[in-house]
Amino acid sequence: MTTLLEKEESCLVCGHTSEFVTITSTSSFGSPDLDFRPPDLARSTMRFWVQRCPRCGYCAPHVSNGSEQAREIVSSESYMRQLQDAGYPSPANSFLCCAIIRKRTGHYVEAARIALCAAWVCDDDAPSLAAGCRRRAIDLLRTAQEHGSVASEDTDGHEAILADLLRRTGQFVEAMALCNNRLRRGVPSPLRNLFRYQRELAARQDSACHTTGHAEEFIRTTTYGTLNRLVELNRGDGSWNLNKTLAAILGRSLSDLEAPIKELHGNGWQIRRAWATGLALNYLETHQGDHRDEWELLAAKADTWLQACGVQTPNGDAWRAAAARFLA
Repeated sequence: MTTLLEKEESCLVCGHTSEFVTITSTSSFGSPDLDFRPPDLARSTMRFWVQRCPRCGYCAPHVSNGSEQAREIVSSESYMRQLQDAGYPSPANSFLCCAIIRKRTGHYVEAARIALCAAWVCDDDAPSLAAGCRRRAIDLLRTAQEHGSVASEDTDGHEAILADLLRRTGQFVEAMALCNNRLRRGVPSPLRNLFRYQRELAARQDSACHTTGHAEEFIRTTTYGTLNRLVELNRGDGSWNLNKTLAAILGRSLSDLEAPIKELHGNGWQIRRAWATGLALNYLETHQGDHRDEWELLAAKADTWLQACGVQTPNGDAWRAAAARFLA
């Protein structure tokens, strides 16, 4: 359900008081798009996300707020040209004008997000213009990166959006390179799946709109599902625990996996972890070779842990080699 409220606001630029509709609450049903455009009902509120002063044309989330520089920007030729561009739907012009102000005041990330909103409007009402709005958003995100305006904790999310922007504008090679780079460097699980799906779509040269629900289905129906589970079982120090979940991934019973190490003496938990780590590494090598770029750094960390763990196999072989013989 969406609830709206009419409220008077006075324009920061010209002082004119007008009545605007504001969103007091809304909800969403379904999956957002890969660029995080929300599903309905929130999607249908887009026309209320930015306000436009009917007198001077100032565009902002709230016309009563903003930078003092807005007065100069609103009167500029480029701003007025965009505001009056009859080729764009009116809400798209409002978003793009708002993006102009945010860009000129140095708020590049916010400007990119607002330009993307203009693309969403065009997706619905003027599809031929949507790619141009997305290209503006790409330029703004890259400018933000050059100026160090993207907070480190926000980098993964912004690059997920950038990957979609590149793919939707037909820049498939660049989209694949970005996804490969992020997956090699490591990224949290939910976004990792989005980068994987974006890479697959770019490889197909698919520039259509897709949702996060499509990405989840792709992961469930490919070997990525097993890879996800195995990576999530890693303890963080590079090792794995020997348990029923790992055994299920390997297609063996836990008692079957425990048999080769029953006679070993020493730190029991360390032995179990070393054996589990060798088994996990062998599985990655033999069953997930196509996705090596995603797990090779984790494997290197696991190998380092094995070298330092202080326990050995019965015949002194490396744990990974012993696991390979056992699983052969």
